[in-house]
Amino acid sequence: MDSCGRKIPKFVKFLSALDCCLNDMDVPRRYCTQYGESLPTTFRLKVRTGYEFSVDFDKRKQRISGLSLFYKHFGLKGGESLVFEYCGGYKFNLFILSDDFSEIEYPSIVHHFQTCQPVPGAFDLINVIYF
Repeated sequence: MDSCGRKIPKFVKFLSALDCCLNDMDVPRRYCTQYGESLPTTFRLKVRTGYEFSVDFDKRKQRISGLSLFYKHFGLKGGESLVFEYCGGYKFNLFILSDDFSEIEYPSIVHHFQTCQPVPGAFDLINVIYF
């Protein structure tokens, strides 16, 4: 996908009920082949409301770890899809799509390591193409 004339690396992860019980998540092999070496071993995921949290990335295993609290905070049970958009450096934007593929209305919560307040009404639909 292109945004303002430049390609922004993205990948989509469909969540099963089992995924939501785990702390780790596999990153697609093709994404790791293309971008894995440029990714840091720790980065921050951010949703539209400003909620941010840090996760670890194991380049060798191609896995993100540290997601269980995120699943709990957003009440994810399986059937949702996560869209990861790499912003460069140590940041990914993260969009959560419900089981009908529309972006959820994010709850106004703040991760316990954050000092900022949630941004009210900070959600909007995004266009995602599934293959």
